[in-house]
Amino acid sequence: MCNTEGMELRKPPIPPTERDVEERKRRAFADVDEFTVTTHERSLCKKTKAERERAWRLWNRFVTDVLQLTPKEADKVWFGVCQNKKKAIAICKSFLADYTRYAKCRRLYIDGPEEQKQVPTVQSVVTIIALWKHIVAQADAVVLAKRRDQDSNEDSDEDSEQWRLLGNRGKARGEVIQWIQSTLAQKSNLSCRQTFEKTEATTDDVLLILSTLWERAADIPCAPRHRLAFHTLVLIGSIGFRPGTYENMLYRQVKLLVVRDPDTKQSRLVAEITINQNKLSANKIDKGADVVTFSATMVPCQIVCLVTFVAIQALHDDAFETEFSSFDELLQRPNLEDVDCIELRWKDGMQEKPIFPLKYYRFLELWNRTWLVAGNRNTLRPYALRIGGGNKIDGSLTSAIRNHILSHNTKTFETSYQARHIPHNLMSFVFDSTSEDDSKLFKLLASASLRRDDKAPLYPTVAMLETFENREDMKALRAQRRHFREELKLSADNREVKQLTAKIGNLRTGLSNLAIKQARENYFAEVDSLRARGLSTEDMPPPPSKSF
Repeated sequence: MCNTEGMELRKPPIPPTERDVEERKRRAFADVDEFTVTTHERSLCKKTKAERERAWRLWNRFVTDVLQLTPKEADKVWFGVCQNKKKAIAICKSFLADYTRYAKCRRLYIDGPEEQKQVPTVQSVVTIIALWKHIVAQADAVVLAKRRDQDSNEDSDEDSEQWRLLGNRGKARGEVIQWIQSTLAQKSNLSCRQTFEKTEATTDDVLLILSTLWERAADIPCAPRHRLAFHTLVLIGSIGFRPGTYENMLYRQVKLLVVRDPDTKQSRLVAEITINQNKLSANKIDKGADVVTFSATMVPCQIVCLVTFVAIQALHDDAFETEFSSFDELLQRPNLEDVDCIELRWKDGMQEKPIFPLKYYRFLELWNRTWLVAGNRNTLRPYALRIGGGNKIDGSLTSAIRNHILSHNTKTFETSYQARHIPHNLMSFVFDSTSEDDSKLFKLLASASLRRDDKAPLYPTVAMLETFENREDMKALRAQRRHFREELKLSADNREVKQLTAKIGNLRTGLSNLAIKQARENYFAEVDSLRARGLSTEDMPPPPSKSF
């Protein structure tokens, strides 16, 4: 085969003019000067960059305020770590121990003598290891990279690679991690176990979330667009994609096609979704493996019909280049003639607009609220969607496609994406003693929502709310706001007044959540006891409504 690209490169270049030669020299020398003093910084995704910068601020505050080191002395710590010097490594360990000891948050209480109390935030070695890795990476980029540049000059005999903590030269980095897992964990009573149970969201769990979202809409208040977006994103997430990959998905990532069905010859509406896998480095070369495209067709069960929700949102946004007045017209009007596929294009200017605009924090709020309203006892992380999706496609598709969707390799899937509860009758495999088909039973047993009871309380009682108003922290905030409004004559739009109003609202919300949690725990304990004794729960008082 003829390599036309190679032929293009072998063509004789156009002879440069004298002006071109001088300009070329000038720019070449300018590049040499720039590249000699400039260190290439790895471009990180926003989340990773923010985490590393936060960790670095914590480190700088410690060495400056606690150890009272100068900037030069602080930099020398990292040079010492590279040389495995005990004191430098000890300073790093001291920082991690200090953070473990003094990192605290304020927690509300509704029982007991104290209304608020500061409690430690670090409970797991995973937190400290992550902090240490972020600091090492930032030190390598901020401090050590400059030293490597200095020693890379022609006049220096120093080995510039000795000033590196990442990769094979990170001996001290690994030593500190071992110290965290052993000495610090034991000294500070940190857990070496995962702080949450890996649970998969089964098909029944996903259907429960989607149906509850609409059937109990009064208990899950949100904007109509957010409700539709949440529903659609749960559908996409149930395939196994990371939440960050479908957050604020743009119109250019979605196509609506009209395709001729090869069997029935009928026109069918198809959605083509492109997922950009998020990654650690923002400037990583895209080799195609970081992009996944999949198609979805209309299905009879509307609650899981991704195409319907895409089309409804596009119609609402008036996004089509061709105007459609209704969903029926969208299905019936396009004419394939003698081709098998046409794209229903978006209007100019729609490509870069989000089709399902929903920030992750809002997605998480709706997720937790919907799960609670459905009557579940414990919280379920959205991560369960990813575990459930991965396990559904495992075995049904090839491992290569599964890994492509999850953006992981087989080893990671096998070690990190297995739910704790095994959804199979293991006894029947071992003894072959089960004659009846109990597959439906074990499918039910695998559901995270198995023990739900949708009659559990959702709202605080009037008595609870009155109790909140008698608290000293609430009284202090209200007195302060009253002082601003009545004595200083500040308007409700004043910044300080608005801040106090927000604090009062946040305190009420936090106390309400604690009260509801306690009421639900009491409710489940009581109904479990009654049912275990063969008694009815019908005589129990109904849970409070939000209409008080």
